[in-house]
Amino acid sequence: THALVLLGFNVVKGIVLSTAVFETFGKSLPGLWSHSLGCAIASRLIARVSDLADPEEALLAGLLHDLGKAVLCHVAPKEFEQAVALAVEKKQHIGEAEQAVFGMSHAQVAGMLATAWSLPGSLSDAVEMHHLPEGTDPIHTLTAVVHVGDILTRALGLGLPGDRTMPPVNHEAIGKLGLTTEQIEAVIEGTEVEYAGSEELFGSWEG
Repeated sequence: THALVLLGFNVVKGIVLSTAVFETFGKSLPGLWSHSLGCAIASRLIARVSDLADPEEALLAGLLHDLGKAVLCHVAPKEFEQAVALAVEKKQHIGEAEQAVFGMSHAQVAGMLATAWSLPGSLSDAVEMHHLPEGTDPIHTLTAVVHVGDILTRALGLGLPGDRTMPPVNHEAIGKLGLTTEQIEAVIEGTEVEYAGSEELFGSWEG
Protein backbone atom coordinates (compact mmCIF):
# COMPACT_ATOMS: atom_id res chain seq x y z
CA THR A 1 0.00 0.00 0.00
CA HIS A 2 2.83 2.39 0.87
CA ALA A 3 4.57 1.65 -2.45
CA LEU A 4 1.34 2.29 -4.37
CA VAL A 5 0.94 5.67 -2.72
CA LEU A 6 4.56 6.67 -3.34
CA LEU A 7 5.07 5.27 -6.83
CA GLY A 8 1.65 4.78 -8.39
CA PHE A 9 -0.08 1.64 -9.61
CA ASN A 10 1.53 1.46 -13.08
CA VAL A 11 5.06 1.80 -11.72
CA VAL A 12 4.55 -0.86 -9.03
CA LYS A 13 2.90 -3.22 -11.51
CA GLY A 14 5.73 -2.71 -14.00
CA ILE A 15 8.43 -3.30 -11.39
CA VAL A 16 6.75 -6.50 -10.19
CA LEU A 17 6.30 -7.87 -13.72
CA SER A 18 9.76 -6.93 -14.95
CA THR A 19 11.55 -8.37 -11.92
CA ALA A 20 9.54 -11.58 -12.37
CA VAL A 21 10.76 -11.81 -15.98
CA PHE A 22 14.37 -11.15 -14.91
CA GLU A 23 14.13 -13.83 -12.22
CA THR A 24 12.78 -16.33 -14.75
CA PHE A 25 14.77 -15.46 -17.88
CA GLY A 26 17.72 -13.34 -16.76
CA LYS A 27 20.00 -16.06 -15.39
CA SER A 28 21.51 -16.66 -18.83
CA LEU A 29 22.72 -13.06 -19.04
CA PRO A 30 24.63 -12.37 -15.79
CA GLY A 31 24.96 -8.67 -15.17
CA LEU A 32 21.91 -7.62 -17.21
CA TRP A 33 19.77 -7.07 -14.13
CA SER A 34 22.52 -4.93 -12.59
CA HIS A 35 22.85 -2.90 -15.79
CA SER A 36 19.09 -2.39 -15.90
CA LEU A 37 19.07 -1.36 -12.25
CA GLY A 38 21.81 1.18 -12.98
CA CYS A 39 19.88 2.54 -15.96
CA ALA A 40 16.75 2.82 -13.82
CA ILE A 41 18.61 4.84 -11.18
CA ALA A 42 20.28 7.08 -13.77
CA SER A 43 16.99 7.65 -15.61
CA ARG A 44 15.20 8.70 -12.42
CA LEU A 45 18.00 11.14 -11.55
CA ILE A 46 17.95 12.59 -15.08
CA ALA A 47 14.19 13.05 -14.79
CA ARG A 48 14.66 14.84 -11.48
CA VAL A 49 17.32 17.29 -12.68
CA SER A 50 15.21 17.89 -15.80
CA ASP A 51 12.20 18.71 -13.58
CA LEU A 52 10.00 16.04 -15.16
CA ALA A 53 6.64 15.41 -13.55
CA ASP A 54 7.08 11.66 -12.91
CA PRO A 55 10.65 10.51 -12.14
CA GLU A 56 9.32 7.12 -10.99
CA GLU A 57 8.01 6.41 -14.50
CA ALA A 58 11.52 7.14 -15.75
CA LEU A 59 12.88 4.64 -13.22
CA LEU A 60 10.53 1.97 -14.56
CA ALA A 61 11.40 2.75 -18.19
CA GLY A 62 15.08 2.38 -17.34
CA LEU A 63 14.43 -0.93 -15.61
CA LEU A 64 12.49 -2.24 -18.61
CA HIS A 65 14.70 -0.96 -21.43
CA ASP A 66 16.77 -4.15 -21.96
CA LEU A 67 14.18 -6.67 -20.81
CA GLY A 68 13.89 -7.98 -24.38
CA LYS A 69 17.47 -9.26 -24.24
CA ALA A 70 16.59 -11.58 -21.36
CA VAL A 71 13.62 -12.90 -23.31
CA LEU A 72 15.48 -13.37 -26.62
CA CYS A 73 18.43 -15.06 -24.92
CA HIS A 74 16.13 -17.41 -23.00
CA VAL A 75 13.97 -18.33 -25.99
CA ALA A 76 16.80 -18.61 -28.54
CA PRO A 77 20.21 -18.58 -26.82
CA LYS A 78 22.24 -19.69 -29.84
CA GLU A 79 20.66 -17.09 -32.08
CA PHE A 80 21.19 -14.37 -29.48
CA GLU A 81 24.84 -15.37 -29.22
CA GLN A 82 25.05 -15.08 -33.03
CA ALA A 83 23.60 -11.58 -32.84
CA VAL A 84 26.15 -10.54 -30.21
CA ALA A 85 29.01 -11.96 -32.29
CA LEU A 86 27.65 -10.29 -35.44
CA ALA A 87 27.52 -6.92 -33.71
CA VAL A 88 31.18 -7.24 -32.72
CA GLU A 89 32.26 -8.52 -36.13
CA LYS A 90 30.53 -5.75 -38.08
CA LYS A 91 31.06 -3.08 -35.41
CA GLN A 92 27.35 -2.39 -35.36
CA HIS A 93 24.87 -1.88 -32.57
CA ILE A 94 23.30 -5.00 -31.07
CA GLY A 95 19.84 -3.87 -32.22
CA GLU A 96 20.91 -3.98 -35.86
CA ALA A 97 22.40 -7.44 -35.40
CA GLU A 98 19.22 -8.65 -33.68
CA GLN A 99 17.17 -7.36 -36.60
CA ALA A 100 19.32 -9.41 -38.96
CA VAL A 101 19.04 -12.59 -36.86
CA PHE A 102 15.55 -12.35 -35.32
CA GLY A 103 13.74 -9.81 -37.51
CA MET A 104 13.22 -7.64 -34.42
CA SER A 105 15.33 -6.02 -31.72
CA HIS A 106 15.35 -6.45 -27.96
CA ALA A 107 13.94 -2.93 -27.65
CA GLN A 108 10.91 -3.91 -29.76
CA VAL A 109 10.38 -7.00 -27.61
CA ALA A 110 10.50 -4.89 -24.44
CA GLY A 111 8.07 -2.41 -25.99
CA MET A 112 5.70 -5.26 -26.84
CA LEU A 113 5.85 -6.50 -23.25
CA ALA A 114 5.12 -3.03 -21.88
CA THR A 115 2.12 -2.76 -24.21
CA ALA A 116 0.89 -6.25 -23.30
CA TRP A 117 1.09 -5.27 -19.63
CA SER A 118 -1.10 -2.23 -20.38
CA LEU A 119 1.56 0.21 -19.21
CA PRO A 120 1.26 3.81 -20.46
CA GLY A 121 2.01 4.38 -24.14
CA SER A 122 4.72 6.92 -23.33
CA LEU A 123 6.53 4.24 -21.35
CA SER A 124 6.31 1.53 -24.02
CA ASP A 125 7.44 4.05 -26.65
CA ALA A 126 10.43 5.07 -24.50
CA VAL A 127 11.49 1.45 -24.05
CA GLU A 128 11.10 0.60 -27.73
CA MET A 129 12.83 3.72 -29.06
CA HIS A 130 15.57 4.27 -26.47
CA HIS A 131 18.35 3.47 -28.98
CA LEU A 132 16.72 5.53 -31.74
CA PRO A 133 15.13 8.54 -30.07
CA GLU A 134 15.25 10.39 -33.39
CA GLY A 135 12.71 7.83 -34.65
CA THR A 136 10.00 9.85 -32.92
CA ASP A 137 9.28 13.37 -34.08
CA PRO A 138 9.52 15.29 -31.90
CA ILE A 139 11.70 13.25 -29.56
CA HIS A 140 9.64 12.17 -26.56
CA THR A 141 11.11 13.40 -23.29
CA LEU A 142 10.93 10.00 -21.58
CA THR A 143 12.63 8.36 -24.56
CA ALA A 144 15.45 10.88 -24.32
CA VAL A 145 15.78 10.20 -20.58
CA VAL A 146 16.21 6.43 -21.04
CA HIS A 147 18.57 6.91 -23.99
CA VAL A 148 20.90 9.10 -21.93
CA GLY A 149 20.48 6.89 -18.84
CA ASP A 150 21.56 3.82 -20.82
CA ILE A 151 24.61 5.58 -22.26
CA LEU A 152 25.73 6.81 -18.83
CA THR A 153 25.21 3.38 -17.25
CA ARG A 154 27.31 1.74 -19.95
CA ALA A 155 30.01 4.40 -19.60
CA LEU A 156 30.13 3.82 -15.83
CA GLY A 157 30.45 0.06 -16.35
CA LEU A 158 27.51 -0.78 -14.09
CA GLY A 159 26.51 -4.38 -14.71
CA LEU A 160 26.79 -6.04 -18.10
CA PRO A 161 24.33 -4.97 -20.82
CA GLY A 162 24.53 -8.31 -22.65
CA ASP A 163 26.54 -7.01 -25.60
CA ARG A 164 29.94 -5.42 -26.09
CA THR A 165 28.97 -2.52 -28.32
CA MET A 166 28.49 1.11 -27.31
CA PRO A 167 25.42 2.73 -28.89
CA PRO A 168 25.98 6.18 -30.41
CA VAL A 169 24.98 9.18 -28.31
CA ASN A 170 22.08 11.14 -29.72
CA HIS A 171 22.92 14.78 -28.98
CA GLU A 172 19.41 15.85 -29.90
CA ALA A 173 18.17 13.78 -26.95
CA ILE A 174 20.57 15.60 -24.62
CA GLY A 175 19.39 18.91 -26.08
CA LYS A 176 15.77 17.88 -25.56
CA LEU A 177 16.45 17.50 -21.84
CA GLY A 178 18.49 20.69 -21.63
CA LEU A 179 21.14 18.96 -19.55
CA THR A 180 24.16 21.02 -18.53
CA THR A 181 27.62 19.58 -17.90
CA GLU A 182 27.11 20.17 -14.18
CA GLN A 183 23.80 18.31 -14.20
CA ILE A 184 25.29 15.35 -16.06
CA GLU A 185 28.13 15.21 -13.52
CA ALA A 186 25.60 15.28 -10.68
CA VAL A 187 23.64 12.43 -12.29
CA ILE A 188 26.83 10.37 -12.68
CA GLU A 189 27.82 10.91 -9.05
CA GLY A 190 24.30 10.22 -7.77
CA THR A 191 23.97 7.08 -9.89
CA GLU A 192 27.19 5.61 -8.52
CA VAL A 193 26.13 6.28 -4.93
CA GLU A 194 22.58 4.93 -5.30
CA TYR A 195 23.73 1.95 -7.36
CA ALA A 196 26.23 0.89 -4.69
CA GLY A 197 23.43 0.77 -2.12
CA SER A 198 20.97 -0.95 -4.44
CA GLU A 199 23.44 -3.64 -5.45
CA GLU A 200 23.69 -4.75 -1.83
CA LEU A 201 19.92 -5.29 -1.82
CA PHE A 202 19.25 -6.59 -5.32
CA GLY A 203 22.53 -7.89 -6.73
CA SER A 204 21.88 -11.40 -5.40
CA TRP A 205 18.86 -11.73 -7.69
CA GLU A 206 21.19 -12.68 -10.53
CA GLY A 207 22.33 -15.75 -8.68
